[in-house]
Amino acid sequence: MYKNIRLVLITSSLLLTSCLGTGPNESKDQIPQSGSDQVIEGPWNSFDKNIFVGLEDTSNNGHIYELHFDNSATLGSALSVVRNSSITVGGRLRSLSMKNDGNIIVGGSGEVNPPIYAKDLSLVGSHSPTGASDPETNSHTVCTLPNGNYIVAEDTSSTGNAVNEYDSSDNFVRSVYTTVKGSNGTITQCIGVDNETIVWVETGAWGFTNSNLARIKLVNDAWSVEQVMDSESFDPGNGTNFWNLTVHSDGNIYFTPADRDGAKFNQLLRCPLNDISTTGCSAVGNPIPGVGSGNYLSWVRGIVQIPGSNDMLVFISQEVYHYNYSTGAYTSVMDLTSVLPSIDVVRSVILAPKSN
Repeated sequence: MYKNIRLVLITSSLLLTSCLGTGPNESKDQIPQSGSDQVIEGPWNSFDKNIFVGLEDTSNNGHIYELHFDNSATLGSALSVVRNSSITVGGRLRSLSMKNDGNIIVGGSGEVNPPIYAKDLSLVGSHSPTGASDPETNSHTVCTLPNGNYIVAEDTSSTGNAVNEYDSSDNFVRSVYTTVKGSNGTITQCIGVDNETIVWVETGAWGFTNSNLARIKLVNDAWSVEQVMDSESFDPGNGTNFWNLTVHSDGNIYFTPADRDGAKFNQLLRCPLNDISTTGCSAVGNPIPGVGSGNYLSWVRGIVQIPGSNDMLVFISQEVYHYNYSTGAYTSVMDLTSVLPSIDVVRSVILAPKSN
């Protein structure tokens, strides 16, 4: 009888563990606690993170700034610079992505071997992707997967630009996609949610056409578009385009519009991770501040969830706004010209390990 009771207890324990799970990596439907990005799988969830911003100055030089947001401070003094460094990348800085070891890979408009920077912003190496039948001519947009593989998407003046996957040793793994948005059609930002799921924004003509918001899945060793929504179908007739996204711990993706002049869409677009569609997605929050009449300095350039909070930071070209998750209100928290007087625009925003 003792053995039977013990067996029942063990079985019950196993069933309970199976139902509850032991972490976000084991249950994709589990909504993580506020302030974590653990809806994204991978070892990087163990890092204590800050916000890293790729900036371009008026001479086309690249810089990375590490920013810290103090959730206990008043908004006016909550965001501060921890450290910064100029960086070297072929062409012009275009994207940042955190690798699963905590280092940062940097994509450039003329860079075929994207450099790697440590959390203290020192150069520690580079990737040399090789073996693709349709290789990229640059690393305009890079993103990483939990297994250490990385994705490279090119931007050229031709149509049908390449998007390829490589392993951590730079060997070609597989083709991911060929862009469909015409000349200069490219992936403007991508995020690897897990080893089989990528979400991204694809826009043509440097953002002056409508965009595709998509979820890509790896099935039977091949990537395919599982779901895609054209911004024209969401906001017909207004020429709305999107540029950036973040995967929030609430289980949603938040997309930002780029050029917002005229009647174009000017709020955050929230879509469930598993439903990027006109019925699943909805506008949230107040209108995003800082609209200019076609001025590229008014474009939204990045969005990221604040570590330790549900709130987010939204980056215009030269300004950072705090987005209140509960009220949808925006508050300016940093004028980037005060930290880099020669700034032209923000190019990329990510979370990565604190430098100290």
